[in-house]
Amino acid sequence: MAAAQTTSAQAVVRNISDTARWAAVFRARETGRPDALFRDPFAERLAGKMGVEIANTLPEGNSHAWAWVARTYLFDEFIAQELAQGTDMVVNLAAGPGRAPLPHGAAGFVAMDRSRFAGNSCLQGRNSCE
Repeated sequence: MAAAQTTSAQAVVRNISDTARWAAVFRARETGRPDALFRDPFAERLAGKMGVEIANTLPEGNSHAWAWVARTYLFDEFIAQELAQGTDMVVNLAAGPGRAPLPHGAAGFVAMDRSRFAGNSCLQGRNSCE
C-alpha cells in the first residue's frame, strides 16, 4: 500500500472506528511484503483513502509500524495456540471492522461491536469501505 501524501484537507479521526482504518494501513503494508508475517486480504480495502489520509496527516501517523505488525502477529499466534489446545469459540469484544475473521478455522468466532458496522461493505467483499 502506497504511503503517498494526501491531497485533501487534513484527515481527522472522527471516532474510534477510524483508528481501525489507520491500523489497517499497517496490516495492508505488511500483507504486501514478500516475507510478510501474516496476510490480511481485507486490510487495504478497509484502510481505504481515509486510513491513508489519517496515517499521512497525524503527527507520527506512519511511525511505529513494527508495533502494529507485532500486535497483529502476536494476537494471531496466541489465538492459534488456544485453538490448538481445544478452544472452540473466540469472542472479540469491540471488534470493529478492523480485523478480518480468524484464519485459524475457529468453530465459533463472534465479533461484537457497534451495529453500524454490521453491514460494512468492505468486509462483505465490495469495492469500498468509505
